[in-house]
Amino acid sequence: MKKENKRNYFLIFILVLFSFILVYFFIFLKLPSYIKNQESVSQDKNSINHSDLGISIGTNIFNLSQDDLEKQFSDMSESGFKWIRFDFDWSLIQPSSPNSFTYSSLDRVVDVAYKYKINILGIIDNTPAWAREDGCYNLHCPPKNMSDFSVFVDFLVARYSQKNVHVWEIWNEPNLVTFWGQKPNVEKYTEVLSTAYKTIKTKDNNSIVLTGGIGVADVSKGDIKPLDFIEALYKNGAKDYFDAIGFHPYTYPLLPSSDTYQNSWLQISYLDESILNIMKNNSDESKQIW
Repeated sequence: MKKENKRNYFLIFILVLFSFILVYFFIFLKLPSYIKNQESVSQDKNSINHSDLGISIGTNIFNLSQDDLEKQFSDMSESGFKWIRFDFDWSLIQPSSPNSFTYSSLDRVVDVAYKYKINILGIIDNTPAWAREDGCYNLHCPPKNMSDFSVFVDFLVARYSQKNVHVWEIWNEPNLVTFWGQKPNVEKYTEVLSTAYKTIKTKDNNSIVLTGGIGVADVSKGDIKPLDFIEALYKNGAKDYFDAIGFHPYTYPLLPSSDTYQNSWLQISYLDESILNIMKNNSDESKQIW
């Protein structure tokens, strides 16, 4: 019985001692580090450059009343957003003919953005029926004749560079069937990109031209994986026809912090197979990834 009591006392002593060690470790070692980290996180949040923040919106903005449009941009401005991304939709601006342009609704949005000093990232995309490749009936199809496309791009830059539009994205997610209107074609996209780049730079040499934002792919549907698409762009001679690479690092259903190859955020620069390494391999790492 005495031996049993001694053993119990010893176990209690060990547990108490272990508890003191844990408390000491947390209070004197771990807690200060935790507090410091939280202060660092707080400082990082406060040091965010709000001039880099923006919103990508759909074409519904063109249907807003003037009051609602003003309210939308006023709210964005007050929230600290300095950028807005939307389509300069070719199929809506030249819907029926290469000889006419419809742009009053676009003017209205650009004018309000200019008023509130919000920068515009303009997506040049969507081909009108008269300008599409033969046999392609989707508005996302690429243009048949680059001369028609160049005339449209020239019109956009001449008109809207006067309203502080100097950043252009050429197409949206051209590596996906959904936004190319057919099976993605890197060679054809390079032709679209180079045509736009040369036209834009002729009119506004200080502009920034992005590749179409490369999207997360479903290869079972015919999409091209982002890294494969970017690698192919370089192989097809696109290097001289963009100032930055557009990339859409969507992660759903994964979290951005997920440590897996499928996490698109990690494909930017963290992994061995990354956009940055492709750029380095082509001596192009000085460019940005947007």
